[in-house]
Amino acid sequence: MKKMISAIISVITAASALTTVCSAEELKCDIDGDGYENAMDALTLLKMCTSGESDLRYDMNGDGYVNVMDALYVLKYVVGKPTSDVPDNSDNYEAEVVRLVNAEREKYGLNPLKSDNEKLNKAAEIRAEEIASVFSHTRPNGTDCFTVLMEQGVSNRAMGENIARDSLTPEDVVEGWLNSSGHRANILNGSYTHIGVGYNENGNNWVQIFIA
Repeated sequence: MKKMISAIISVITAASALTTVCSAEELKCDIDGDGYENAMDALTLLKMCTSGESDLRYDMNGDGYVNVMDALYVLKYVVGKPTSDVPDNSDNYEAEVVRLVNAEREKYGLNPLKSDNEKLNKAAEIRAEEIASVFSHTRPNGTDCFTVLMEQGVSNRAMGENIARDSLTPEDVVEGWLNSSGHRANILNGSYTHIGVGYNENGNNWVQIFIA
């Protein structure tokens, strides 16, 4: 069973960019209720199954049970649908990462990080593309990750970078960073004033760049 769950998660990760937009009456597998049918619905149902939920509304294959086979059914369904109207989730994902980071900072009385520096945001997007090929704080050209700031004309006194891959949602990636002491230290660094976030769906690569 564990091997099957791991296999499903791997396929969901690979298929996470596949999204179809339908009218309400056409939605068959919108498990998470976001108005789209995509691999995230399979992941939502998989989490329900592994947590013991057994609402028969989610018996997608009609066998009388709610289990990982229903998550697999949803995944097969959404992968097989046409994807002519595929929305770009990058902006929403990046904004949600900022919101979650600032919510965590608020718990500790820290000022919210501003995300309105277009050059910083561009630098983070470049880094998200780069770590898709070289997952490291060293850039593909062999230079330090922060050279991207100079290239984009970002002025700063201090900086930090968090990177991650394979997290499917903003909630997952921020939770992972918060559970790592080094990444958490960047998020809760009171000297930082701005944040840039980059997301690249090719492997679900995420970048945060902090500056002061």
